Amino acid sequence: MASVETAAEHERILREIESTDTNCIGPTLR
Repeated sequence: MASVETAAEHERILREIESTDTNCIGPTLR
């Protein structure tokens, strides 16, 4: 159970980071 919850948390964190990086870096590069 713990490993499954950890995997879900990692996916959420990675998605949040990707969206944040895209929003922050996207406009800067453009």
